[in-house]
Amino acid sequence: DSIIVCRDTRSFKAVLYTSSRWLGKLATWKPGDSQRVLKKWVTHHFHITLEDCPALP
Repeated sequence: DSIIVCRDTRSFKAVLYTSSRWLGKLATWKPGDSQRVLKKWVTHHFHITLEDCPALP
């Protein structure tokens, strides 16, 4: 499975999941934080890439 990280714009969390299972929320991000900032944080701490994703249930 590829790991996907995305921003949940309703709860303002970065969310980590794979195509088959939910791995949980990672970190709070503030409205106005750019994707570049979040991507830098995520890749620094988790060494994975950030992709936009659809809204999660």
